[in-house]
Amino acid sequence: MAVHQSLDHLGLPQKSFLAPLPNSKPQGPGPREGGRGFLVSRLPGLPSFLPPAVLETIRNFGLSCQSVTSRGDLATCPAGFAVTACACGSACGSWDVRVETTCHCQCAGMDWTAARCCRLQATA
Repeated sequence: MAVHQSLDHLGLPQKSFLAPLPNSKPQGPGPREGGRGFLVSRLPGLPSFLPPAVLETIRNFGLSCQSVTSRGDLATCPAGFAVTACACGSACGSWDVRVETTCHCQCAGMDWTAARCCRLQATA
């Protein structure tokens, strides 16, 4: 069963982190003609602005995550989820992700393996 987790622990502003750029203080490249840019600088890897159509699409989705822990060297996410992080017992720091859904701890004699599993989910 999917468990929706709050993203408050990420330290993002209380308002949407995809807030409109203030008109009086442009930041980064200006908005495209006929559109308005949106500040997304707190999201690594994204441009400093997005067109309104992209922003509206992003607003219609949320992230649903859960953790899965298993004995042994494999932990598999439920159907529809993808691995976003892995952890291994016995102080093992060597792991890999198999077919985007399974964490594999590479140390011998592994006692437990954990996977953080997330999926995009349409919001109501």
